[in-house]
Amino acid sequence: MNRSGKRWAARFARHYLLPARLSFAFALQDPMTPRSATCPVVLLVLMACGCAERAQIDALPKPTQTTTMTAHQRIADRVNRNGDVNDPATTRPLLTLSEFFEGNDDFGSIGCNLSPPPGPAKFYEVLQEISARSDVADVRVQISMLDDPEMWPFSDTVWIITNASPQTVAEWFDTAMRPDDCTAGWTDGVSFEPVPVPEGMQAVACFGIDQGRTTP
Repeated sequence: MNRSGKRWAARFARHYLLPARLSFAFALQDPMTPRSATCPVVLLVLMACGCAERAQIDALPKPTQTTTMTAHQRIADRVNRNGDVNDPATTRPLLTLSEFFEGNDDFGSIGCNLSPPPGPAKFYEVLQEISARSDVADVRVQISMLDDPEMWPFSDTVWIITNASPQTVAEWFDTAMRPDDCTAGWTDGVSFEPVPVPEGMQAVACFGIDQGRTTP
């Protein structure tokens, strides 16, 4: 509405609408007031104004409802991003440390063959220390399977992007958590999510962190 239109609307409300509303209110309050005292035109105007106000209220944006995903839903969506993670032909998810360990309290997700099993919190602590080293560019957790949507995905391999030798990488783990084997280079015949490998560094796979999922 332009300026002249707004000015006309204000003038109409001041000179006609307000007196009409007062007249209608008095007519309702005084039972002796004849029905003819309320002009039908006034009633129509009041009804139209009420409809306009209702339309303005209905036009206001409605608050959107947000659905909060549980930790298990989030991790399941993540590991199945490339397809069914339980299918060996599916590109292997390589999760960041925060993706795999945040919200993870499932002792069967990593290292459950160890006795006693260290648990995900301990693995998170050790791998964060390795990730913080100056000769390490990244640490990723390879997902092997998700056999139960109510449980956390299972991993038996951690990849470390480093310029250190596999033998040196193995020594970074506590004796009780040391992998069965550490080898350099991506596994032949397996598709992996892309991870940047800086010049002069290599991907070192730490295998056998877990040889089989069991209940601790």
